[in-house]
Amino acid sequence: MAPLPLPLPRAPDQTRERLLDAGETLFGRYGYDGVTTRQLAALARVNQSAIPYHFGGKKGVYLAVAQRICQATGEQLGREAQAIHACLSPDITPAEAGDLLVRLAAHIARLVFRPEHRGPWYAFLSREMLQPGPAFDLLYDQFTAPIHDLTETLVARMTGQPPTDPGTRLLAHAFHGQLVGFAYGRSALGRRLDWGARDELAPVFTPPQVEAVVAAVERFARITVTGLLAGIAAPPPAP
Repeated sequence: MAPLPLPLPRAPDQTRERLLDAGETLFGRYGYDGVTTRQLAALARVNQSAIPYHFGGKKGVYLAVAQRICQATGEQLGREAQAIHACLSPDITPAEAGDLLVRLAAHIARLVFRPEHRGPWYAFLSREMLQPGPAFDLLYDQFTAPIHDLTETLVARMTGQPPTDPGTRLLAHAFHGQLVGFAYGRSALGRRLDWGARDELAPVFTPPQVEAVVAAVERFARITVTGLLAGIAAPPPAP
């Protein structure tokens, strides 16, 4: 079923926002190549000439949608990241760094399942991460890289290796594997647990269900950290 047109805008700034809303919906559903400027204008209920006027073209709308996503998530993630960075004193112990890593994982899980991060938002971000398009570099630089930088810093404090060491980066990437499963496997999870309404883009979980997800992520992260710390403390195998 085709999405219904948005209400008529009343001012230039509203025209821009309607186009962004329309872009988030259409690009999330059909991808960059599957959307035309005619479709964008029709859904936003604006003149097609408004697209080059406000954005320069379809790619400009696409990148602006990605930028809006980065701004929304960046504000929410940035506050927690700053709080975690403030705890990174020079004498922090590996166990304390592990506690911060668990805290970060729980925060990201809760961020992913916020009500406004469902449907088109979720579909747009998932599509761009799994099948890189024009906005991949922007999303990577402003969304993915800062999260991984912080994770690598925490893993490095646990292992004693540099944050840029390939082994550190591989461990950090592996740690994010559980979060990727929840972020991009939301529909499968909803089906397995019979959670959420089965809409076209992603099921919507209730607050108790979201907290159950966060608790599972937190528990798994704690087990991972405990195992990593035990591995670091264990004596090397005999030759």
